[in-house]
Amino acid sequence: MIAALQSLSFSAPWMLAGLAALPLIWWLLRATPPRPDTVSFPPTSILIGLKHREKTPVRSPWWLTALRILVAAAVIGALAGPHIKPPATASATLAQPLLVVVDNGWQSASRWAARRAFAEQLAVLADESGQTIYLAATAGPSAPLQPLTPVEYRQRFASLVPQPYPGDRAGLAAQVERELGARGKISVAWLADGIEDSGTAALNKALATVATGGVIDLYGDPDGAGALALTRAASANAGPITAKVLKAESSPHSGQVAAVTGRGERLSVAPFDLKSGVSSAEVAFDLPLDLRNQVARLEIVGEASAGGVFLLDGRSQRRRVGLVATEGNDDAQPLLSPTYYLERALTPFAEIVRPRTANLDVATADLVAAKPSVIILSDVGRLSGAVRERLRAFVEDGGMLIRFAGSRLEQGGDTLLPAPLREGGRTLGGAMTWTSPQTPAAFEEESPFNRLAIPKDVAVTRQVLADPAQMPRETKVWARLSDGTPLVTAARRGAGTLVFFHITANPDWSNLPISGLFVEMMRKTLEASPLQLSRATSAEAVPGDMQAAALGQDVPLKPWRVLDGFGKLGVPGERAQPIAASAADTARVSAANPPGLYGPQNAVRALNTVQDGDAFAALKAVDGARVAVFTEAKTIALAPWLFLAALCLFLLDGIACALFLGRSAPRWRKPAAAALALGLVFGLVPESRAEARAAAPNATASASGLSSEAAAFAMAASLETRFAYVLTGNAEADRVSQAGLAGLSRILSARTAVEPGEPIAVDPAKDELVFFPLIYWPVMANAEPLPDHVLAKVDAYMKQGGLIIFDTKNEEASPESLLARGGRTPLAQLLGKLDIPPLQRVPDDHVLTRSFYLLQSFPGRWDNGDPWVEARQQSGDAARRGVKSDGVSSLIVTSNDLASAWAMDDSDRPMFAVVPGGEDQREMSYRVGVNIAMYALTGNYKADQVHVPAILERLGH
Repeated sequence: MIAALQSLSFSAPWMLAGLAALPLIWWLLRATPPRPDTVSFPPTSILIGLKHREKTPVRSPWWLTALRILVAAAVIGALAGPHIKPPATASATLAQPLLVVVDNGWQSASRWAARRAFAEQLAVLADESGQTIYLAATAGPSAPLQPLTPVEYRQRFASLVPQPYPGDRAGLAAQVERELGARGKISVAWLADGIEDSGTAALNKALATVATGGVIDLYGDPDGAGALALTRAASANAGPITAKVLKAESSPHSGQVAAVTGRGERLSVAPFDLKSGVSSAEVAFDLPLDLRNQVARLEIVGEASAGGVFLLDGRSQRRRVGLVATEGNDDAQPLLSPTYYLERALTPFAEIVRPRTANLDVATADLVAAKPSVIILSDVGRLSGAVRERLRAFVEDGGMLIRFAGSRLEQGGDTLLPAPLREGGRTLGGAMTWTSPQTPAAFEEESPFNRLAIPKDVAVTRQVLADPAQMPRETKVWARLSDGTPLVTAARRGAGTLVFFHITANPDWSNLPISGLFVEMMRKTLEASPLQLSRATSAEAVPGDMQAAALGQDVPLKPWRVLDGFGKLGVPGERAQPIAASAADTARVSAANPPGLYGPQNAVRALNTVQDGDAFAALKAVDGARVAVFTEAKTIALAPWLFLAALCLFLLDGIACALFLGRSAPRWRKPAAAALALGLVFGLVPESRAEARAAAPNATASASGLSSEAAAFAMAASLETRFAYVLTGNAEADRVSQAGLAGLSRILSARTAVEPGEPIAVDPAKDELVFFPLIYWPVMANAEPLPDHVLAKVDAYMKQGGLIIFDTKNEEASPESLLARGGRTPLAQLLGKLDIPPLQRVPDDHVLTRSFYLLQSFPGRWDNGDPWVEARQQSGDAARRGVKSDGVSSLIVTSNDLASAWAMDDSDRPMFAVVPGGEDQREMSYRVGVNIAMYALTGNYKADQVHVPAILERLGH
C-alpha cells in the first residue's frame, strides 16, 4: 500500500485545489431557504382544520449530502489526472561507470517501447548513484564510446532506433575491447534481443574483459514476448501463398498473419499456434487470383518489426495464362497433346484459363476479356482478321503472346511472330536434313535463360526455321541449336512481347517439353510478362532495368522503397545501395542493402529481412552474468476509474431521490398503432405472393439458352445421322447438292449398315456445324473470302474432327492446278485465309482407297484426277492427329463434281450424265461416296488391318 502511494503522481496536480471548495459545497447543500412571508387571504379560512400530511424537510438528509460531496470529490480527483508508476525493475550497480549495451537490430523492434522505458530506469539509478554511462548499440552507425552524464545518455538513447537488419555483435565486441578494454571495473547492462548469432561469443568475451571487478546484468524479454520472424515456407507461386512463422524461445505463442495490399488493406488473416518447444508454424492464404495478386506483403499481426514482414514481388505472384487448344478434347490420350505439357509446366507458376470452345474467334475473345498476362497458341497457323487484330491489340497493350510451332506453321506464318518463317520445316532426314538430332547451344548472356543448365539428353529432330534474310533487327534470339539456328525468338511489339518456340509443345519434334529445362524456360518467360494487363505505354509496361534483368543482363537495381526497423516501407536513405540483378535471389540484408523493394516501381524485386535457411535460436546464457527480465513500466491511469465512480454515485443519488423524495410516475399507455401496423404487414403478404407467382412463368420462359428455331435445328440434326451441304445462294447448285447427298444416303442405306436421314442445308454464318460428320461445300466461280467469324467456325469444326468436301466442279482443271494459282482462283479465295495443314494428293495406300470398297481412282461427274487431302505427317503428328479425329483428314478437295454424279430424282434415276466413263464411272462415283462416308464415320480403323498379322502371331505365342 505504501509503495503504491509512493508511485502515485498527478498530471495536473493544480486541479486538487478544487477540493478546498468541498466545505462550501456542503454548506450550500445544507443551507435552509428563507421563511416565506405570511399574507392574510380571507377565503383560506375554509382550509382551517385540514390535516397537512406531507411535510417538506428544512434541509436534505446528511447521507444524501455526503453522497453528493463524494461525486464532486471524484470529479475533481479525476481532473487532476492521477496515475501510478510501478517501481523500477533495473538493478542498481555501485561500480563506476556503467556500460549499457543495446541490441537494436530488427529483433528488438517489437518491444522497443519497453526497452526505452527500461533505459530510463537505468538513467534514474545512475543519476541516484552518480554513475557515468557508456552507451553502445549493435546496429546502426557506430559512435565512439565516451562517458555520458544521465542527461546526455537520455538524449543519445532517444536518437537510437531499431535497424531493419541484424546487429553486428562481433564488430561491437572489437570496439569495446579497443576502447574500454584497459579500464576494468565497469558494470555492464546488456539489453539483449534474445537471439543467438555468430557474433555472440565475441561480445560475451569482450564484456567479460571490461567487466573485471564489476558485474554483468543480462536483461531479456519475458517468456512469450520474444521476437517472431516471417519467411517463405515454399515457392509462393505454387498453390496458395504460404509463409513460415519462426520463434527462438521454447514458450508457446499464438497469433495471426495478415495478407496486406500495397494500400495497407487486409485481404485475409490466417492464425498460427506455436506449441511449447515448437519453433515454427506454417500459414497459407488460398485467395482468388485477382485478390492474390494484390497481396504486397505478409505480416505478423502485432509484431512491428522488419523481420515480422515478408514482402512479395512479381516472382511470388501468379500470372493468368490463357491456353488456346483448337483441336478438340484431349482427355483420351493426354500424353500426346501439347496442352498436357504446357499445363504441367505452367501450373506451378500461373493460373491456367481454358476457353469454353475450340472456335478461335470466340476463344480469343473470351480470353482477352479474362485479362490474362499471357496467351499461348500451340500449332495455330494463319490467324484470321478479327483474331489477328484482337491478339495484336492484346500484345500492344502490354500482354505477352507465346506461340509454338507445328505442321500448320510450316506453310508460313503471319505478322504476329517475332520473325518471318520459311515455308517447309526442317526435319531429321528431310530436304534440309540433319545427320543427327541437334542439341540446344549454351544460352547467351542476353537471354533470360542464360543461367539455366541444359541437360545433355535434350535433342531436337524437327523445327520451323526463321527467314534470316527478313529477320527484323529488334528480334532477339533467346535460345539456339548447336548449329546456330533459332530455337526460341522474341520481339517487342508495342508495350508487349511476342515469343515463338520453333518446336512443338509436345515431344513430336523434341524431347525438350518432357525435360525439367522446359519448365524453367516457361517460368523465366512468364517472369518477363506483366502481372496484370493494363493499357500502359511501352516505356511504362516493361521498364528498361527489369527488361534487361529479365533478359539476363546483370544490371544494378536501385532501392525504391525500404523497410525500417518497425516494418514500415519508406523512402531509402543515403546509405542504401543498389543490388545487382544477378544477386537479387541471394543478397543478404545489411546497412548498405536494407530489406525492401529494388528496381523500378512497377517491376520491383523484394529483398526480405529473414530468408530461407536463416538461423533463429535463443540466446545462450552468458557466463557470470546476472539474468533478469525487463518489463515495460506501464503507467496505470486512475482518472477513468474516478470518472466511473462519480457516474455511479450520481446514478445512486438519482435512485435515492426517486425512491424517497419523489412521486410515482404516470403509467404508460400501450400504443394502439401497433395492432394497425401489424395488420398492414400481414395484409401485404398475399399481394406479394401473387406478384411472385405471376413473375415465375416469365422467369421460366427466359431460362432457355436457345431460340426456338435454333433448338429445332439442333434436334433435327442430332437425332439421326445426317449429311449437310452448304448453301451457295445459287438455287440450282443448292438443288444439285441436296439431290446428290440424298442419293448418296440411299446408296448407303442399300449397301451398308448406315441409314442416314435426309440431308440438311446449312449456312455457316448462322447454323451450328458440329452435328454433321460430313459437309459438302460446292465452290462456285463467284466465291468470295469468308467473313472472319465464319472462318473461325469452319476452322473449329475441321480441327475437332469434322470433314468438309470442297468441290470446285471444274471439268477443265484439277485440284492441283487450282491450288497452285494462289489467290486468283475461287478455291484459293475460299481457303486462302483458312488455317489448313499441308495438302497432298491421295496416296495409293490411303484409307480412302479401302474404307469400304477397294478404289484406285475417285471419279464423279468428271474424272480430272485424284482428290487432295491433308498430307501425312511424321509419326508424332500422326499419333496426335489420331487422338483428335482418328486420323481423318479435315478436308477433301476435288474438282470432279461428286454431287451431280450422286444426284437422283424421286424415282431413283440419275439426274446428270457422267463423262467420259458413263454408267461404269457412275458406279465408281457411288463407291467413292460410300468410301468417303465410311471414312468420315468410322475413321482410320481400316488402317489398323496392317497390324493383324503381328497381332495374330503374338496371340499364338
